[in-house]
Amino acid sequence: MRYACLATLLGLLAGCTTPERDVPPLPTRTVDPEGRSFVILLDASSSMRQHDPERNAEAAAALALSLLGSHDNVAILAYAEEVEVLVPLGAVGDARSRAAIAARAQDLPRDGVTDFVGGLRRARELLGAAKAPPGSTILVLTDGIPYGQRRRFRAESRRPRVTSGSVEDEAAAVLAGGWQIYAVALGGEATTPFLARLVGGTGGSVASVPDAAQLPAAFTQVAIEALGYLESERDQPSVQVPPDTRRLAFLRPGSTPFAAPTRDGQPLSEFLASPPGSTVAVALVEDPPVGDYAAIGSDSVPPIALLETANALRFLPDMPPTNLPGDAEVPVGIELIGQSSELQVSAVRAVLLAGADEAPAGWVSLEPRPHPRYQGVLPPPSSEAEQAYRVVVEVDLVAGERVFTLRRSRSLSVGASSGPVDLGPPPLAITAEVERPQRVAWEGESLDALEVRLVGDPQRAATLRCAGEARLIEADQRLRWSLPFPERSGPVVLRGASEDGATWEHTVAVEVVRHTLRDAPIRFPPRPAGLETSVEPDLGAGELALTLSIGSLSGPGGELTPRLEGGRLILPQPADAAPGIYRGLLEVHAPGLRPRRVRVEAKVLPGVPEPRPLTLRGGFGWQDATTEVAWPSAEPVSVSLVPGALEGEGLDARIDPGLDVRLKPLDGWDGASLGAAPRRLAYQVFVSADLPPGTYVGAVQVEGPDRTVTIPVRVEVAP
Repeated sequence: MRYACLATLLGLLAGCTTPERDVPPLPTRTVDPEGRSFVILLDASSSMRQHDPERNAEAAAALALSLLGSHDNVAILAYAEEVEVLVPLGAVGDARSRAAIAARAQDLPRDGVTDFVGGLRRARELLGAAKAPPGSTILVLTDGIPYGQRRRFRAESRRPRVTSGSVEDEAAAVLAGGWQIYAVALGGEATTPFLARLVGGTGGSVASVPDAAQLPAAFTQVAIEALGYLESERDQPSVQVPPDTRRLAFLRPGSTPFAAPTRDGQPLSEFLASPPGSTVAVALVEDPPVGDYAAIGSDSVPPIALLETANALRFLPDMPPTNLPGDAEVPVGIELIGQSSELQVSAVRAVLLAGADEAPAGWVSLEPRPHPRYQGVLPPPSSEAEQAYRVVVEVDLVAGERVFTLRRSRSLSVGASSGPVDLGPPPLAITAEVERPQRVAWEGESLDALEVRLVGDPQRAATLRCAGEARLIEADQRLRWSLPFPERSGPVVLRGASEDGATWEHTVAVEVVRHTLRDAPIRFPPRPAGLETSVEPDLGAGELALTLSIGSLSGPGGELTPRLEGGRLILPQPADAAPGIYRGLLEVHAPGLRPRRVRVEAKVLPGVPEPRPLTLRGGFGWQDATTEVAWPSAEPVSVSLVPGALEGEGLDARIDPGLDVRLKPLDGWDGASLGAAPRRLAYQVFVSADLPPGTYVGAVQVEGPDRTVTIPVRVEVAP
């Protein structure tokens, strides 16, 4: 199970004795009102000499201290017959302050019986005096049963003194302050249903360890959970830190410190390292900017990367309850709070662990009811007598290619069942992470495969099935599976089964959004060469925001280059453009969609001809000739027809346009407007009897809004 990975790795570090050294003076410290508070309550009773001869508890406390931020507040208390405040509550501070705090918890005297009530009360009083914020934590180590009251004798007087109140009263007062208790139970005797109910009622849990060698792992587990750290995937050389991360921590077994952590390949000048002599190397970076971080050690053991972000979860009231009768299902409900947009939920699951050895007793995927609340029901545990249980909830959060896991747990007790229950083989612990469960595509376009990253059950191989396909995943194998993406939105169910009958199921909700785009070519209105033509593309994409780009159109005369202006396609057609069909492609871009190409066509008509010169020959009387005239415009424009005087070549004579020249539009043309379509024009000249023979030249001016067209005129007068 993934919840055991941290303990397995950190279990390698246990068994190291902290060397004796001088205890430095404790720097002046005050409570930081902006920070959380973390009170460590160490069992210093006589029995700890036997249960923890190597003093792993002290190394474990130093390790938990290394995960606290500079502005977090910490206190360390030792409790036996008396409660001793080793470190008053105050801000953790810098590296020097951390080392002094850790040193205060070394080589504690261990003598007498345990006053659990007194220790818990003193821890609560420290939190109350500091007005600690909700969510502050008391971490208590015990190797025995927390009796409600205890009669104690002072050695010097042998007079009995009774601690008033009860441990239940103290737990209720902790809960009233909005604080939580986590307990580390050393040895099987300490993990009791009573302790589970006591701690679970405050929202905390009991971490059971069979021997003291596992204390550093247990303290680390509690600190990670209580401080809200997210654990990154293992065996990764670096970790990508998302925005608004408060703290980044690297952990690695062994006392050899890390070299300076790096950000984007550059060493960091500021970070906090674990105190000297720690059995785990810790590098803590506070308020890390966004970037790719790595921490390099002297060996090849990959570090554990932890992130503290705004993401957190809390259990819903009585989900689970602190006490259940036997054979009752275990309701589990959580609420995600402070979720970052950079981290998306991919899976939420709950595991039920039984007794001191925390054997798996059931699991369930929690479903949104609605998001950010998730709920589910664990199967009824089987217990012939009252027993302690722990519910562990894991939330997988995805940022880019990396998966982070947020864990919280709560303890409870379960009474005797009415009979044995066959739970069958434990369920397969396969994890699945789906990349991009959404697709946005054009109608009819094929979809990229659905990529699923899986990690096999730690112990068993299994056959996976989905969408008519099957794959074998070996124990603890990392597998990438490409599946056909469904054409429409809906659930995709992955199932697995092992040879021993264990099963697994994971449902992914996929979403497909289709957009339409007209496939018909875009055609420019036909225009003669020399004229500009334009069209507004109707692509049928609805409200979809489009970005268009277009290249040249190729045709019989080479290439024509259109342009885009205000959503219209405009195509200039040079006067020398060869008539014919020109074709090209319009590239359509839309957010989240692949580019599409739409065909574009333009038909270039023959250009507007120059008017034919007018030549008239004859003698006395009216002479006439016709020509055709057009205007280079897609739409008719207003024009004026202005005849000019005809001057005789070498002659001292002229033909007056006001008297002897007439212009006559033909074929129903009124002569007031012209377009690209040619119009016929008749030119008439009256040759008088006394006009000297010879050649007379002049012109007719066709005047428009932006240009003038000249029609040359030549009149040859015969004798």
